[in-house]
Amino acid sequence: MRQPASGAMTPAETRLAEALVSLVDYTGRILLIGLADANLHYVGDKAGALAEVADRVAGLAGQVHQGRGNTRIRMDVVARAVAAWSQPYTAGRLLFPRPGRRPETSR
Repeated sequence: MRQPASGAMTPAETRLAEALVSLVDYTGRILLIGLADANLHYVGDKAGALAEVADRVAGLAGQVHQGRGNTRIRMDVVARAVAAWSQPYTAGRLLFPRPGRRPETSR
């Protein structure tokens, strides 16, 4: 297996982290906006997008688990990226609070 340069994310790690950030985003949109506004159309629309992203995460994880590709996934690196890249989203700030920063609960 090819080892990535120290500190650099591999393309596979980047794809997985981006997909996981999308999961955070769509889950937050459904729970924080769709339910708060009682908007069933919005919930249905975002749930469809969430399902597509969940399938993408499952596919990426399956490829790595089955040994396709030549790069292992460093989940600690992916987790740090997801925590950092999720900060623009309310759900991301709630799930991954930054030290010294109070999470915002408004939309």
